[in-house]
Amino acid sequence: MTFSIPLADLEGAPRGAFQHMMKDWLELLQPVHAYGGFSTIFPVDDREARKLTYPLVMRFPGLDQDDPIWFWGKTLDQGIKGAHWLVYLNPTHIAALGGPETLTARLGEGFRVDPVAGGVLIQAGATPQLGDRNQNLRPQYYERLGKILAPIRVVISTNGYLRNYVLDDTNRRAYKGACLVIMT
Repeated sequence: MTFSIPLADLEGAPRGAFQHMMKDWLELLQPVHAYGGFSTIFPVDDREARKLTYPLVMRFPGLDQDDPIWFWGKTLDQGIKGAHWLVYLNPTHIAALGGPETLTARLGEGFRVDPVAGGVLIQAGATPQLGDRNQNLRPQYYERLGKILAPIRVVISTNGYLRNYVLDDTNRRAYKGACLVIMT
């Protein structure tokens, strides 16, 4: 399940409104895993839209390009997708990372960890980070979180995913490198 909210809809909302809403959804739905932050949005399986947004995803490492049918259909039982601004981990994930105290200690300053829906919701930084490769701005919280979550992250081959979106091997290799910022 995916839900999205245009940024303009949050304008004027009190600080923490999105996080509060996500916690409510987590309690209601009791998911295996969830994450939230900046993402491209387009109709399911819209290959042309993915080709158009590819340059944005390459430039801004904190921008997610979700493909729920391809990714979640193949990996939901194998682990999590990766790091983003908000990441929900269930008890199995938390145990695999050494327990809640170990996880919180490893995250350190700049992260918030809240118990919710039997697991935890991790917030990586006060606000979502886009980063910008053109200006050498890295989403440092996402990188740190990605390294910590690596043992429970699904290792995916992007070859099948990108076959219809990225036309040559050079771009495919560059995209796989870009994903490391978010998902390693």
